[in-house]
Amino acid sequence: ALIDPIEQKECLKLLAETWSGGQPERLHALEQALVRALAEQQRRQTWHRSPTPPLPNDPIAAALIAPQQIPPGVLRAERDLIAGLVQDPALARHILTQMSPDEFLLPVHRDLARLAQGCLEEQSFAELPVLVGDLGDELLRQTLSGLLLHDITPLHARNAVEDRIQRLRRYRLEETLRRQRAELLQKMMAGQLSRDDPTWQVWQETLRTLKLPTR
Repeated sequence: ALIDPIEQKECLKLLAETWSGGQPERLHALEQALVRALAEQQRRQTWHRSPTPPLPNDPIAAALIAPQQIPPGVLRAERDLIAGLVQDPALARHILTQMSPDEFLLPVHRDLARLAQGCLEEQSFAELPVLVGDLGDELLRQTLSGLLLHDITPLHARNAVEDRIQRLRRYRLEETLRRQRAELLQKMMAGQLSRDDPTWQVWQETLRTLKLPTR
């Protein structure tokens, strides 16, 4: 991490130049967006060091303290994917050929994925930060700001994207099976279903195939 403010400013300037697509008139807006993103990230790090942090605005952090917790490893996989999708057009195309925006777990990530997909189709990927800013959605803007500073280097490793997509899909499948189990158990308790019923047997076999607990 860069602690020296001058080094931070120079890095943000270089990143803005990269994102400007050779258009000097866009440099100032991009630099300001990145400065806000850095300030937001530093504020969140301060929260994590605080013994009694307030409820975060970050939807990922919020998910960690929600009643239905998403496992941290799954959240990291999703954050890696959406960060790659909004930062790198080549990565974005690679990710979107293998999964749809609707497969992201967090609604804000689904929205950003759809916007990035639209920018790719319109050949205006570099305009994504400006587009999000123009929408006036503070949650969307803050989330994108954090994602633009997220390290996407691990995504360039072999099968890194595929492994993370599989992690998301497995979690979604597991959650679906848990809901189905609850529904089946309710029917059993109401006398509408027995353990000999084919529906229950198929469900159990599915769990065994996926190597998930059957009880």
